[in-house]
Amino acid sequence: MVTSRCPYSNWRVLLVYSTAGGNVVSQYSGGRSVFAAATDWYAVRSTSFKREPVEMKIEDVGDKRMIFVKNVFESWDKIQEGNSKAANACERANRRLISHCAKYGMGEELLLPLLAHDSNNIRFAAAANLLDYPSRDHAIQVLRQLLTAPNAMIAQSAAAVLRVNKIPE
Repeated sequence: MVTSRCPYSNWRVLLVYSTAGGNVVSQYSGGRSVFAAATDWYAVRSTSFKREPVEMKIEDVGDKRMIFVKNVFESWDKIQEGNSKAANACERANRRLISHCAKYGMGEELLLPLLAHDSNNIRFAAAANLLDYPSRDHAIQVLRQLLTAPNAMIAQSAAAVLRVNKIPE
């Protein structure tokens, strides 16, 4: 019996190899058997396997920051195209990303450097999401600066975020 991690996902896999008529039988937590080649992986989500705690490293924040930036640009592109459903999907992905980093105490480390980004879109997204963190004052300054942004959508969005959070412009 072999318990292993599937190389293509984060799922845990239980493999039991035995031969039956020349084929390899792989059994997993559901008790079902499937015939497959010895190199195939069968990934099964199961509560019967204990998940190992995963620690987040500071190097991972840089990778997640790049994903955040990509999602913000994609979201604004979708808004420009009039595709609000796709734009909202990008925003939800960023909220999950921030939530994941915050779980490890690295939410601010993800967003704070983005307040100095060249793009107003990125600065707006970072500032709007930093309002829940101790660096709130710095985020408010950035939102106030964005009120005079050349892009009217960014300026109006910054004004809306300040108004919704009851922060004087």
